[in-house]
Amino acid sequence: MRKSRRDNDLIAHVPLANRFGDDPFGYYKNHYAGYLRGELQTEDPSLYNRLRRDGLIKHVPIGIRHFRNPLEYYIKHYNGLTRGQLQALDQSLYTRLRKDGLLEDIPLATQLDKGQQ
Repeated sequence: MRKSRRDNDLIAHVPLANRFGDDPFGYYKNHYAGYLRGELQTEDPSLYNRLRRDGLIKHVPIGIRHFRNPLEYYIKHYNGLTRGQLQALDQSLYTRLRKDGLLEDIPLATQLDKGQQ
């Protein structure tokens, strides 16, 4: 069966169904309230990109952690991880430790292999 030009014109005006509907930010609030931008980008890249494309990403909070004592935070949450492992898991903490000159307190993989800590 051959499609008429009229059918093609009608199809062009039918919106594609998507799970965000006409309100992607509303979808974010209902399903991901409290997620930070990085978390949303990891958890639901399609929604993140849609919010970005529609200029709505500015309404999703950016996570900035302030460490009173970054070494204490490392010991409490990541004690025993090497520098490389910490860098892979928590880039912001790693960067803060590096900037504060505290990386020497975090073991290298070679130190753990030799049994030094």
